[in-house]
Amino acid sequence: MKLKRFFHILFPIVLMLVTGPILCGCALLLIGGGAAGGYAVSKDQIEGAVDARYDKVYSSALESARSKGIVKLEDQSRGYIETMVDSNTVKIHVTRITDKAVKLKVEARNKFKMPKIEIAQDIYTDIMRKAG
Repeated sequence: MKLKRFFHILFPIVLMLVTGPILCGCALLLIGGGAAGGYAVSKDQIEGAVDARYDKVYSSALESARSKGIVKLEDQSRGYIETMVDSNTVKIHVTRITDKAVKLKVEARNKFKMPKIEIAQDIYTDIMRKAG
């Protein structure tokens, strides 16, 4: 009897609490595993931890940015690259966590400042493959 009550009263409430923020776009969606240690996706950016040296990830990011578009700004000491890909602004941030791990964040927006997650995911994947 208690199980039946749970499914009729509490289950819909728990379901709304869990799915509500995701459907509204307020929460990050956590995905993945493997060498990256997981990554998070939001409306316009993707970020994750990478088990690789800072220099390797930064050079892979710069190579990916150059192959996908026109690099507007690069600063290795700050770990920042800004590039234009098909008239979309892409910002790449590489942050050192430890000597052998970094955080990689890629965000993309079009000229109207609207999110372009497909471009961010494409570049993030390309960087991860090259840094691999």
